Amino acid sequence: MLQAIPNNNGQLRCQVDASWVADGYTSGLRFVIDTPSGILLGSRGKSRALSPLQAELEALTWAMDSALLRGLDSVHFDTDCSALVKIIEEKDSRPIFETETEFFNLIRNRFRCFSISHVSRTLNIQADTLAKVIEDVSASKVCPNPRCYGLVASVFRKVFRDSSP
Repeated sequence: MLQAIPNNNGQLRCQVDASWVADGYTSGLRFVIDTPSGILLGSRGKSRALSPLQAELEALTWAMDSALLRGLDSVHFDTDCSALVKIIEEKDSRPIFETETEFFNLIRNRFRCFSISHVSRTLNIQADTLAKVIEDVSASKVCPNPRCYGLVASVFRKVFRDSSP
C-alpha cells in the first residue's frame, strides 16, 4: 500500500494507469491517490480510446482533474507509460493528440506543484491491477476512503488469489 507521506517537494503521490485492448470495446482508466485523510480511488470504463497512449493520457487528465476538485494541487503522478512522460516532458505535440495535450496543459496550469515520472509496472501495481480487473465499469467512480475499502480489498484478494501459482 502507498505510504501517506508527501515527497521532498511536499507533493502527494498518485498512481495512474489505463488498460487498452486492440479488439476490445472499452478502456479502463484508474488512479490511486494517497492523501493524509486516506486513499482516493478512481475507476472509469469508457469507449475504447484510439490507442494505448491516448488511454493513458485520458487516465492522467482525469486523475489530475479529480485531484483538483478535492483541493489537491500539489501532486506527483506515477505512470508505467514512458511514452506519456516523454510527450509531457518534451512538450511533444503530436498532431493526433493536439486536443488532448491542450486539455492536459489547461489542467496542469491549475496545479501549484505538478510532477510526473515513469515507474515500472511492478511499482504501479495498485492502479495497474484496478485498470485490468474493472475494465468494464461503465460509469465513473471516485471512491474516498473508507467506503470502498471492502470493494478494493475483495478485488485485490481475487486478483492475487487467481494469479498465485
